[in-house]
Amino acid sequence: MLVLCLGAGCAGVDAPDLTLPEVASPQRVDREITLLPIVDSRRFVSPGQQPDLNQPLPLMVSADAVLDQGRTIMLREGLFRSIRTYYGPLPEDLLMHYADFPLRTLDTDLALGLELRDLEVRKVGKNAHLVPQSLLDATLLPLFTLGAFASGGRMDLAAQIIPSGILKYIVRLDLHVFSLEGGGPVWGKTYLVHIQDPAVTDWTLRRKWEASAREESDLKDPDAEKAVIQAFQWICRDPEMAYLPRFSRTAWLARIMADPRVSARTKADLLDGFFTDLPLPDMSPGDMEIWSTTSASVREKSEYALGQDQEQTAVHLPEAAFLNSYTVDPVWIQEAGARLRLFKAGFGVLLETAGQLGRKGMECPLDESERALEARLETLLGRWGRGYAPNRVYRQAIRNPNVGIEEKQFLFRLLAGDLETLDNETFVNQELERRLEQLNDGPKKLHQRAAALLVAAWGDKSLDNRGIPPKTLLSVMGSGDDWAGPWVLSLIKAGDLSPDVIRLAGALRLDEALPILIQALQPTAYSTGEISEAAIEPEIPMLGAELARRRARRAPDRVLVARALGCFKGRPEAVAALRSMLEGAGPQTGLPTDLSAQVVRSLARLRDIASLPVLMALWDAPGIFGQEAALLRRAVLDALEPLGSPEVWERVLATASVQARHAKTRQAPLREIADFFGRVRFERAASFLKGLAVDPASSSTTREAACQALARIATPSAEQALTEMAAAARWDLARNAQAALEKLARERALWKGL
Repeated sequence: MLVLCLGAGCAGVDAPDLTLPEVASPQRVDREITLLPIVDSRRFVSPGQQPDLNQPLPLMVSADAVLDQGRTIMLREGLFRSIRTYYGPLPEDLLMHYADFPLRTLDTDLALGLELRDLEVRKVGKNAHLVPQSLLDATLLPLFTLGAFASGGRMDLAAQIIPSGILKYIVRLDLHVFSLEGGGPVWGKTYLVHIQDPAVTDWTLRRKWEASAREESDLKDPDAEKAVIQAFQWICRDPEMAYLPRFSRTAWLARIMADPRVSARTKADLLDGFFTDLPLPDMSPGDMEIWSTTSASVREKSEYALGQDQEQTAVHLPEAAFLNSYTVDPVWIQEAGARLRLFKAGFGVLLETAGQLGRKGMECPLDESERALEARLETLLGRWGRGYAPNRVYRQAIRNPNVGIEEKQFLFRLLAGDLETLDNETFVNQELERRLEQLNDGPKKLHQRAAALLVAAWGDKSLDNRGIPPKTLLSVMGSGDDWAGPWVLSLIKAGDLSPDVIRLAGALRLDEALPILIQALQPTAYSTGEISEAAIEPEIPMLGAELARRRARRAPDRVLVARALGCFKGRPEAVAALRSMLEGAGPQTGLPTDLSAQVVRSLARLRDIASLPVLMALWDAPGIFGQEAALLRRAVLDALEPLGSPEVWERVLATASVQARHAKTRQAPLREIADFFGRVRFERAASFLKGLAVDPASSSTTREAACQALARIATPSAEQALTEMAAAARWDLARNAQAALEKLARERALWKGL
């Protein structure tokens, strides 16, 4: 019996399922890359504690040995043009995470970081040898009992000599790719590989763990080494790796499109050729759901695809003649997933840009270059939306509660304007019914979102008494809804100067409403009844005359009126009305600070260069650096950014140098000035900013603001100042300077890409 038990079967490795390394060709990324230090996030058995063989056993192999193995394989497979070693600083946190990894010393744009999450052996079941094992345990029952008692139930004596266990070697690697021009992490993926041994004894399992503990610096176990090699082969042959430059460039584009310093014209020009050869995903909605789940294995995805009766390309392997024509090619699976992720990345950038334009259009008309950018977005997303997968992504975004109102309006307008493509009409009608239900019976917080989509689909028909309350309708309209101009104008003439009506008068640039707005800006207009007496009351759709009269008796918000007047570019009377409000204005006058600040911002929006003397007079006014004048002071600095020049900024620098002598009581103004110099990238302020950072009287936030401003200036003199401070003995100063150097490196890469 004993001979039979010991002789039944022999240990070995199963033939694995069809995997990517077997059928895929090595990928080629024609880039140099820097290999970052590996992060080891495994959990080990406590020192002195005996392992439980029924639990996963982490092999105590050095993470550096895994990294060295990975470098060898990537070089052998030719994944990158070359691989450089990272010699720069490490994160301050001892538990290193890639989220804060410093990239400023990189001499390549791309960097690759690996996180070793699992390298372990695990018993996953029992094989047919369980029967002789049980018989042997029964025969040697006293010894079995003694062994179980001595080990606390963790040892089975028969399992020590009979290979009844099924063992798996598991390797889990997280791959993180960073890009300087992309501003940080641009791509990541988890690779999970396991190799199975169908017959192993507990004694063998314990010996493997003990051997790894003795030789923890090496990768000695051949099966563990095989699993690590296969994991890196997966990485080298993953079709998604070939798209790394595209992911990096898309992340760079996201930074450019979100940066207010880049003009709308430049953004529109970038879009012309950026997505010309984007490989669009071509798959069904069910395919998208399974392929976008990165945790699913190729086998799971293949089985899913076969269950959908998809016609796929057969895999032809010399050693696998048994494979029939219905076998799903894992290369095809991974390629489809890569295209979907890349498309979603680009789609997210364009949708966010559309949302930014939509939010701006709620406050003021878009200029010519912004309208051109919006037209490019409509053309590009409209063309993509004719494909099945992109169209489904659009629909998911419209139904996603985390997507903004303006983004949803943009997409819904696209689908509602192309009802014949992919049965958009059915989807649009279903959404309209759903939104009407929300508007009538849903909670109030959903009313505005529902009305926004209804207006996007109906357009001028929204005025035909379709059930949207007037107040809600006014709150969701912007500069693109020019069909609402006559209605809004009639409300203004009837004396309705409620907040949304004032906002729309500016956003729609209703020239006929300009005299009424100018009159409403004066403090005595409503007290004397001038506007109410002069109001005209035509028939107002959806708004009764009595309601209009009640609103007419309320004094308008003059701050909102001043903001609306900032939309009338090219109208001298608007500029004159705003400028007249600043005559004699200042922190110590009777004009409310919030109104003065908004007037200044509106003049800046109108690009009124002639207002510069008035603005500089405000800057030099007594009390401008007091706490109560903070709103006005920040508004003046914001206005000097588009209206100013180096000569004007020099005056700001001179004033800042004087205020720095009283740093203890001028911390907030000095922070604002530092931020201003960073925004305008005024190099001559570098020495002032360095002095502000090293001044013992500066607070930690002021010191940080000065360092960040130097990072945004990003000139050699600014970098030199930061480098000197990074070597300072003061820990807080050195830390702020190092963080600023990190930002400077990414700023420089951003502008280099233009």
